[in-house]
Amino acid sequence: MPPAFTIFILSFSLLFGANYCQIERPHVIFILADDLGWNDVSFHGSPQIPTTNIDKLASEGIILNNYYVSPLCTPSRSSLMTGKYPIHTGMQHDVIYGPQPYGLPLQLKLLPEYFKDLGYVNRIVGKWHLGFFHTNYTPTARGFDSHFGYFCGHQDYFDHTAQETNYDWGLDMRNGSKLMKSLFGQYSTTLFTHEAVRLIDSHNSSESLFLYLAHLAVHAGNSYAPLQAPKKYVSRFPHIKNHNRRIFAGMTAALDDSIGDTKNTLWEGGVRASGFVWSLKLEERKRVSSQLMHISDWLPTLYHAVGGDTSELPSDLDGFNMWPSLNNNSPSPRKAVLHNIDDLLNIAALRYEDFKVVIGRTFDGKYDNWFPLPEEIEYDSNEVNFFRSHSFINLKNATVFCGPVPQNASENCQPQLKPCLFNIKEDPCEFHNLALDKPDVLQMLLDKLNDYNSTAVPPVNKPDDPRANPRLHGYAWVPWINTEM
Repeated sequence: MPPAFTIFILSFSLLFGANYCQIERPHVIFILADDLGWNDVSFHGSPQIPTTNIDKLASEGIILNNYYVSPLCTPSRSSLMTGKYPIHTGMQHDVIYGPQPYGLPLQLKLLPEYFKDLGYVNRIVGKWHLGFFHTNYTPTARGFDSHFGYFCGHQDYFDHTAQETNYDWGLDMRNGSKLMKSLFGQYSTTLFTHEAVRLIDSHNSSESLFLYLAHLAVHAGNSYAPLQAPKKYVSRFPHIKNHNRRIFAGMTAALDDSIGDTKNTLWEGGVRASGFVWSLKLEERKRVSSQLMHISDWLPTLYHAVGGDTSELPSDLDGFNMWPSLNNNSPSPRKAVLHNIDDLLNIAALRYEDFKVVIGRTFDGKYDNWFPLPEEIEYDSNEVNFFRSHSFINLKNATVFCGPVPQNASENCQPQLKPCLFNIKEDPCEFHNLALDKPDVLQMLLDKLNDYNSTAVPPVNKPDDPRANPRLHGYAWVPWINTEM
């Protein structure tokens, strides 16, 4: 199983519990971590990097064991914000790079705009990555009341510059429209955590708050120093021999502390995400959910959870309202997950019920392989004494067991030549290609892929615009087109 590229951790929480009676709708915190793999959190069994704060919240809520995202940053964020698959927003091909003059189309209404209609104060801390060439595409023009963070897909963790494609580096850290040059040398994860805590502490508790904390961690920084973490975090992992893995562990530990204080492949490792939901409003907590769920489901799910009428949402959303299923542990209304269709790369993948079809390969098959999993973690109740006994059982149930890789696993599926078919429920690591054994099932999924593709809109990608070069703007990434839109 290739490494996962994105993790989404969701906390739906009632903050300021003593003041809850003063507000009509609950506060919502959505925490999103970038490029953290399935086994990079210890609630899925990783022995190398204990994420005890994340595990604590997860074990007390609902761990989402059948939760899917897109394999890249921009497409996933577009689904989160719109409730739609990337093929229906034009975001299905690649990501938005700094000098490219496009963004999530303005005719699409975003999650914070729906929350604004319900009276919420909306804050974003961290990564945007949905376009900034014109101010109309930036967070504060799209439903958020404030933004502390960055526009591009990555930044250096300490100097907060971004080097995009072949252009010069430029500062990409801002508080609203103000560039934050004074934060040089301060670690991004810590900065975003402190700002999130500040916003919570200073918030008028009589108003409902939606806080979207989109961490940089553990996404790579600039190419000259992709893995970065303070020494105090890296030093926690002397048992990890690989230098880069040890730094990555430090990055994860810093992320885990932040929770306590507050990859482009269509294989399961690239689209199956680690996630959980916690809320006092949930009737059945402390369990592992196998209900099929997609990142596009959060918009209607959260809208319903905070008291919105989902019948007022657009009828063409791809997302489902999962709140009744999560709340009552009832079957998911979702039968299918479209992982993506990218006609420019000739790749596609779809899951329908237990089966999944994969067509084509990315990066010449660089990620068409399986990577060894760490040994099963043994939880020490003396060390993590904040867990209750049944919470340990929950975490054990959240582990995916694959078994040894069959000798012919890399040969029986060549998706660039013929579609591959897997039973994900029985074969979560995609060892056994069933295309020849179940031709009727394969054809059914191919027909469904064609049906989806018939509804796709063209990708909205645009080539680099040299006017975006940070050298022209005081070595900073800023909106560079000011014409009327």
